Amino acid sequence: MQIKFSKLHGLGNDYVFIDTFSPGMKKVNLNRLARRVSYRHLGIGSDGLIVITQGQKYLFRMRVFNVDGTEGEMCGNGVRCAARYIYENGLSKNKKQKIETKAGIIETEIVDPKTFWVKADLGKIKYKVRKLDLKLKNKNWKIDHVTLGEHPHAIVFVREFPENWTEIGSLIETHRVFPKRTNVEFVKILNPGKFEQKTWERGCGVTIACGTGTTAALITGYLDKKLKPQIEAIFKHGSLEVKWDLKNKHLFLIGPTEKAFEGILYYE
Repeated sequence: MQIKFSKLHGLGNDYVFIDTFSPGMKKVNLNRLARRVSYRHLGIGSDGLIVITQGQKYLFRMRVFNVDGTEGEMCGNGVRCAARYIYENGLSKNKKQKIETKAGIIETEIVDPKTFWVKADLGKIKYKVRKLDLKLKNKNWKIDHVTLGEHPHAIVFVREFPENWTEIGSLIETHRVFPKRTNVEFVKILNPGKFEQKTWERGCGVTIACGTGTTAALITGYLDKKLKPQIEAIFKHGSLEVKWDLKNKHLFLIGPTEKAFEGILYYE
């Protein structure tokens, strides 16, 4: 069976995109396919697989599968890229979409169809913040654990990124205090309106950028009076605008999307 795919990324946070509108797609094991295409040595290589399906209330639903085949709740950069995929592949010519996810309805807007900057309104997210102290590698780590709906993020504010941040990220992800594991963000505040971020993603490992992670960092940073409600999050390949509208409590992500390539994969 041949499946058309596109590989897109938001600031290096890359996903393989397919849709289920072609005949035969219902027979595809998406968990197994995600593991296969995500593997960077023997597959296409990505932070996961995103599948666009028919929605229940709105036209489209986005499903996110991690590198290990597990299904995630949502991805901020992923949903922005999904808006581009839907538009470029002719599934809809509307620049605005309401996309269903496991985390709720996300409203997207292609701000500029030439450069494909995409804005995502993540809505009024229910959040919880827990302050934790974990001892790892003979050092105490202060963690702000932020749950966005069902999406967990461990935020670690640092003065400088530790050399072994990937090792610490892995230990935090799988710590017994997080029975369902957690995403981990190391955040270096440059000023109240700007920070740098490194991400260890649950089920994926290192990801070059993470949109929902920036919103979690913004929420707890603002509540602790470390950050303004509108910030610039800096990653290796660019930056993302993140805004918390204090009137309606909606969270917004605005930034570029890129299509790396497209092709055909063979599924047996």
